[in-house]
Amino acid sequence: MATELHWHAHRPEFTIRSPMISFIVHFTDDKMTVDADLSLAAKMMATQQNRKDAVDFIDSIVNDLDL
Repeated sequence: MATELHWHAHRPEFTIRSPMISFIVHFTDDKMTVDADLSLAAKMMATQQNRKDAVDFIDSIVNDLDL
């Protein structure tokens, strides 16, 4: 599935965007917050394992970018 990564121009955040789900990842000094925008189909597949996989995916991006 095609996925795009966009940095916000003025805020410490990035967006991971795809047709079925988008994540907005916000950073502060001591934590990272993730908001998700899911399509209806994605909501139906939002199992605990899929949520864990999404968190692991975001963690790998954060680690790769040394954030």
